[in-house]
Amino acid sequence: MAFWRRLLCSTLFLAPGAALAQPVTGLYLGGAAGLNFHDPNSGNIGGAIGRTLAQSGLSREIRTDFNLGWAGLGSVGWGFGNGLRLEIEGNYRSNELDRYTIAGYRLPRAKGSADTYGIMANAYYDFDLSSYGISSSALMPYIGVGVGYAWTSHRGLSGSIDATAPAGLADRVVSRVNSELQSRFLANLTAEQRAQLPANAIPQINLNTSDLNARAQVRSDDTDGDFAYQAMAGLAFPVRAVPGLAVTAEYRFFGTLSNRLSTTVTASAAGRSIDRTYDIKYDNFNHSAMLGLRYALWTPPAPVAALAPTPAPAQTAARTYLVFFDWDRYNLTDRARQIIAEAAQNARSTGSTRIEVAGHADRSGTPQYNMGLSRRRADAVAAELVRNGVQRSEITVEAFGESRPLVPTADGVREPQNRRVEIVLR
Repeated sequence: MAFWRRLLCSTLFLAPGAALAQPVTGLYLGGAAGLNFHDPNSGNIGGAIGRTLAQSGLSREIRTDFNLGWAGLGSVGWGFGNGLRLEIEGNYRSNELDRYTIAGYRLPRAKGSADTYGIMANAYYDFDLSSYGISSSALMPYIGVGVGYAWTSHRGLSGSIDATAPAGLADRVVSRVNSELQSRFLANLTAEQRAQLPANAIPQINLNTSDLNARAQVRSDDTDGDFAYQAMAGLAFPVRAVPGLAVTAEYRFFGTLSNRLSTTVTASAAGRSIDRTYDIKYDNFNHSAMLGLRYALWTPPAPVAALAPTPAPAQTAARTYLVFFDWDRYNLTDRARQIIAEAAQNARSTGSTRIEVAGHADRSGTPQYNMGLSRRRADAVAAELVRNGVQRSEITVEAFGESRPLVPTADGVREPQNRRVEIVLR
């Protein structure tokens, strides 16, 4: 509970100072740590011991249950500025053994740990909420998948019982053997012979299992590697004070193909013992809740929110006006209409004879699409100027697409200041 309280408090503390969330562009580093829940492992005992258990009506299953453990990871990756990220990750997970169960019987003295470490190649997608109409989001959801190779180690994983504790198990084995003996003996008799048979004539084994000086132990101390896979979902909270830095909170599912790990089963009773070693297939599934940091090395300063030019003094009316648009939009906001109205009023008061309207777009779409989008933006501004009393014959309209950015960016980047229309009074 203390971990989750710290996680919540850290997130709430950082949120007020969070910057506008943007997709990662360029090289970045990441790290995270948190809690790991290891699903119970199970495998089957083979060989003579396994057959004896099955013939006795007992389960052949070996099962391990684990305490809540921890997980940690580090990564280096590349963001393409359009939401896609690719990275290489190294990870480590460790869980202490809680209990060992064999043939349905819990071995009380359980100890050891299961550790998993590996290297993964991951692909992520960051969701830019501005494309869903949330223009000032201070967080960015993301999802991801990964594949790689991981090694699973059983470190001193063992459980044992001794003295008279296995008497119940021995009783069941003896009872099963007696049942088989009696069934086979009676099967060879006719109904008349069975009716005349004295009760003490039926063969059986007499064994006082409570007198057994018995012990049973299971131990696994081995390492095996196999194909690994994972899926992730989380939230990133950019930190305003450090451009490029973000706090991450996420859930991860991590698994591998079944590992074959050497497991030794030892049983002793009445001064005799038997042990067998098997390569048992164990499952390996994990669920992690993690808190981390991610730092993008080449992050430019966060873009300043688009503001209308400060009105010039009355004697020198502004000659150039900028109208900004939301991503993939050409409709006019209330603020945009106010700026266009000011431009129309100053055009009349200063005696302007020509008004140039130029549309622009950012680089998040194809050049052809952006050219059409910038034309629609310019036409929308020209129509609003006409609505405010400017003659259409005084207006020239041009579209430049993504060819004249106000802020140079890489291809695919959604830059707010490049989504604009420039109004110039001549």
